[in-house]
Amino acid sequence: MFRMLTRPVNRFHVPPSLTDKTMKSIRTGLLASVVLWSLAVTAPAQEQKSQEPRFRAQAYAGLLEVRVTAPDGKPVAGLTQEDFEVREGGKQRKIVLFRTERSVPLTLGILIDTGPTVSEEYVFKARDMVFELIHLLDREDEMMLVAFDEEAHFLTGPTSDRKELVDGLWNIATARKKKSFLRDLLNGSTSRTGLAIDFTLLELKKARHETKAILVISAGFGGIGLGTLDHLQMAGARFFAISFPNKAGDVLGLGGDQMARKKVVEETGGISYSVAEVAGKIQVLRDGLKNVYLLAYESGETEEPGRVGLSVIKHAEYRVHFAPRVSSSDSFY
Repeated sequence: MFRMLTRPVNRFHVPPSLTDKTMKSIRTGLLASVVLWSLAVTAPAQEQKSQEPRFRAQAYAGLLEVRVTAPDGKPVAGLTQEDFEVREGGKQRKIVLFRTERSVPLTLGILIDTGPTVSEEYVFKARDMVFELIHLLDREDEMMLVAFDEEAHFLTGPTSDRKELVDGLWNIATARKKKSFLRDLLNGSTSRTGLAIDFTLLELKKARHETKAILVISAGFGGIGLGTLDHLQMAGARFFAISFPNKAGDVLGLGGDQMARKKVVEETGGISYSVAEVAGKIQVLRDGLKNVYLLAYESGETEEPGRVGLSVIKHAEYRVHFAPRVSSSDSFY
């Protein structure tokens, strides 16, 4: 059984000589002491907490890999963050990261068209250009060689071994069969560039380097479509092209293949060259592949992202080639 208390019980023994006023003063002093002790104990913890870094949530777009070329196709070096302007959905955005990479490690798939739209003379010229490029790229850079017509013929896998690459390169001409351009074209037998790119991208899954590119040397660029663009973007690979003259093919194909090539190059942040722009000047192609600017910008926090535009301030004549840099940790890999 519990017994109800009929009078209050004091926790402190108070002598009878103390008055109520004195008792009140003692209680107030005790309370103040407890409060001061409590503050002394918690102050270091609060001070430590206040020194912890605070971050404001921001919305950032992905990292962009950017190349800039002059009207003659030569890469433009030496630009700074202040030289660039980013617009998203027509609104200017703040650049929050900027870095220059003058010789980014590269894995490059080189595809040489040996189909009906390419003469033997073109094949030899392509071989000579690639031979020079192989020796201009850095020793750690990876390359793989592919000859293609209706099918893709792998001459090497991704490798940095120059001897293996040169041996594979010299096998292109000997493996090529004589073809009749007009007969094969009218029969619908054209090089399947898109298919060759797809097979090459599968091999580039073994790439050691984050920066990947596909270089296609052709006169036709047949079989490129939205699927090719999709696959290149998923792999984060840039599409570079060297285009040989092909007046007959452009007339019969109504220029569709060249338009597709141009779109895929632009949407992947690559660069397209004519033979005249690089023949005897392969250093231009080498620098276009290897020299990049990396930047990220602050995106809108509440708005739907719009189309991104990137330009060089005060130099409207410069062409800016850019696309998101995709990491090998993404789902494609």
